Amino acid sequence: KGGHNTDGFDVGNSEKIVIANSIINNQDDCLAINSGTDITFEHNTCIGGHGISIGSVGGRKNNVVQDVKVRHCKVIDSDNGIRIKTVKGATGEVKDILF
Repeated sequence: KGGHNTDGFDVGNSEKIVIANSIINNQDDCLAINSGTDITFEHNTCIGGHGISIGSVGGRKNNVVQDVKVRHCKVIDSDNGIRIKTVKGATGEVKDILF
C-alpha cells in the first residue's frame, strides 16, 4: 500500500520557480502545482506515484495555475504521466501549460 502525502514537490502561491535535474521516487505526486505562475520543471525523472499534477485545488477557491513548462522529463511506473487535477466545488483557472 502506498504512502499518502509523500509529494516530491508541492508548489503553491509561487512565481518564477525552476525545479531541475532531480530524481523523485515516491508514492504520491512527483510534482503538485496548486497555484502559481512561471513554473519550469525540466530534466527530472519521476518514479512511481501519481506522476505530475497541475491544478490540484482541493478545498481552495479561485486558484490560478499559469505559464507552466514541463520539459525533458521522464515519468516511470506511475499512475499518470501528467494530468490536470480538479476537485468538485473548487474554482480556479489553468492556462498556458506546455509539456
